[in-house]
Amino acid sequence: MSDLAPVKPPENELLIVTGLSGAGRTTAAHALEDMGWYVVEGLPPELISTMMDLVARNPGSVEKLAVVLDARSRGLYSSMQEGLAQIAAAGITYRVLYLQASDELLVRRFEQGRRPHPLQGNGRILEGIHAERELLEPVREQADIVVDTTDLNVHGLANAINELFSDDGPITLRLNVMSFGFKYGVPADANYVADVRFIPNPHWVPELRPLTGQDGKVRDYVLDNAGAGEFVDRYVEALKPVLDGYRRENKHYATLAVGCTGGKHRSVAISEELSRRLAQLPNVTVNVVHRDLGRE
Repeated sequence: MSDLAPVKPPENELLIVTGLSGAGRTTAAHALEDMGWYVVEGLPPELISTMMDLVARNPGSVEKLAVVLDARSRGLYSSMQEGLAQIAAAGITYRVLYLQASDELLVRRFEQGRRPHPLQGNGRILEGIHAERELLEPVREQADIVVDTTDLNVHGLANAINELFSDDGPITLRLNVMSFGFKYGVPADANYVADVRFIPNPHWVPELRPLTGQDGKVRDYVLDNAGAGEFVDRYVEALKPVLDGYRRENKHYATLAVGCTGGKHRSVAISEELSRRLAQLPNVTVNVVHRDLGRE
């Protein structure tokens, strides 16, 4: 099959990840895990069908399973072929992702890692690469997707995996916008923290005090105050290059924390507005959390 124009497979219930040692199997596995795949490494190929039986008996437990296989020995290669034949015979739909790279790059990666190639024995690294390439050629020919990682760094390969196997296609950044109260402490996992205590506090308005930032009257009071709307506008604009950079660096999750005194009025209203605005950006999914709402 052609390795020039990989196409996203129609089904990803079971994905076999294999290919040449040093071509990026571990990076691909991590990228799949980041997208919610259940990834198994080191599973004997003969047990793939057994594992799929277990998954079938527990519907919803594992929606996407990726099994990473290698050819550390000729015996394991034979069992790989047998294992794939077993799951095919069982009527299980699967796809094969094969990773390859040039000899020169693979040699450089093994030399930099100061580790021997698993098939080189007492010979040179290049001899091990050639032996593995010959051993896996039938698998490469039958693979559904072949990705050449010669010109891809870690982030580039992860991005390619995202584009091929993510439901959303290109990388989607999952953004948590969290309101909080400073008197309860700043969230430890926040990537960015915004302090909105510059906005007049609705707590001191008797009719607004029992309400929260999710109520229309409080939201209007907060956003209509001088500087609040401008803050939201400029903060969203400032975040755009940051979020673009996160995606380029293959960062999948980020938390924006917005704080006021108690986490009831101002931070809640601003978080809701920021979430609404940020959700309109491409390749961003937004979840809003009000950490301290109801604590007072």
